[in-house]
Amino acid sequence: METVKMQPKERKNVWLLIAGMGVSRIGTLAFSFAVGLYILNQTGSSMSFALSMILSAVPRILVSPMSGIFADRYSKKTIVVLGDILSGLVVLALLLQGDVSVWSLYVVITLLSILNTFFSTAITASLPNLVYDSQLMKLNSSFEVFRSLASIFGPMMGGLLFGFGNLKWIIIINGVSFILSGLSELFIDFKLNSKVQKEEESEKKSFKEVWTFLKVEKFFIVMLTMSLSYNFLITVGINVPHTYLLNNVLYLSPKYIGIVEALISVGMITGAILISAIPKNKLYLSLYLSSVLLGISILLAGLPYLFTLSFGTLFNVIYQGMVLFVAGFTLAVINIPIGTKMQQMVPERLRGRVFSLFGMIGSALVPFGLLLSGGLIQIVAPQWIIVVSGVVIALISVSFMSFKEMRNLFVETLEEKEAAKAS
Repeated sequence: METVKMQPKERKNVWLLIAGMGVSRIGTLAFSFAVGLYILNQTGSSMSFALSMILSAVPRILVSPMSGIFADRYSKKTIVVLGDILSGLVVLALLLQGDVSVWSLYVVITLLSILNTFFSTAITASLPNLVYDSQLMKLNSSFEVFRSLASIFGPMMGGLLFGFGNLKWIIIINGVSFILSGLSELFIDFKLNSKVQKEEESEKKSFKEVWTFLKVEKFFIVMLTMSLSYNFLITVGINVPHTYLLNNVLYLSPKYIGIVEALISVGMITGAILISAIPKNKLYLSLYLSSVLLGISILLAGLPYLFTLSFGTLFNVIYQGMVLFVAGFTLAVINIPIGTKMQQMVPERLRGRVFSLFGMIGSALVPFGLLLSGGLIQIVAPQWIIVVSGVVIALISVSFMSFKEMRNLFVETLEEKEAAKAS
């Protein structure tokens, strides 16, 4: 398959974005992990720890619609740069205290959640503008690789630094990383592939345009429903029940649980790297098989334990690690092409509002899924929740991927092939 090379301006945008966000994301995950441990050590209360998670999630849900309007009305570059620099200053403000108080951490967590919501919305709406259309999937793949790497190394760094007993070093690292990220984003060309006309930019921004778009592009709703269903079912079937299974049923030690759960990120990295190598004429088939395999892999995470629990530790670690690796791999192969297609379907002037609206829905589904799975564990064994979630994901996959419109979106037509050759 002939691949089109990135132009120098595209490469510059990609590397500046990945370098900046990679540094800030690792710092943020290290900070979040260490702050959670710090709050638990200071208060000894699981409710205090839970409150920190709530303060991180709830503001995101509340301000998402406003962040979409801002992203469509004002300069996305300004929002992104200010979002990172202000986040850094908020974190560094903790150093003004002699001893960092738990309540000051609650305030910082809330402010960071608000700033990150505006930042994330602006970045998501900007991605199709940073490279030309032919390179958008490659950008999304690179973005996923570095995001998954950060999810592995961030908590590791946080645990390591917290082990030395100095929260202030983590505060300094996170605050400085935010500011460096913001400074690097100053040099990104956010309008390299912009298609918005100047007269459109001055139009009044409201959600009425979003409803009009969704009425016309009805299959966008289908794709979004599929994506939200996956995320919700993974929250219900994996986030709580799987960890509960490993810890409370299989009695794996924390180090083994950490290894097993890290492999889902390793799988996502592998899938994100390999997705670019899939020929366009095989993309729909790859999506179909991966979506079904995702359900099967989750099903297999719980299936053997319906019949017996007498497996050795080595078997449990290797088996569960392989299952999560496959789940992560398939998630990347599904999410990157579908996310890319959805970015291309939404007009540039609407991207902020569209993705902020459904980001809000996705964020709201997470606590609901966590509460649901936590309640179900009190009634049935966690392995049953995992198995049923896997079966439902497989059935949803067959249903959604069988739509003719889905096939048409990802199968290159003869006209498209001729146009590609001509260009």
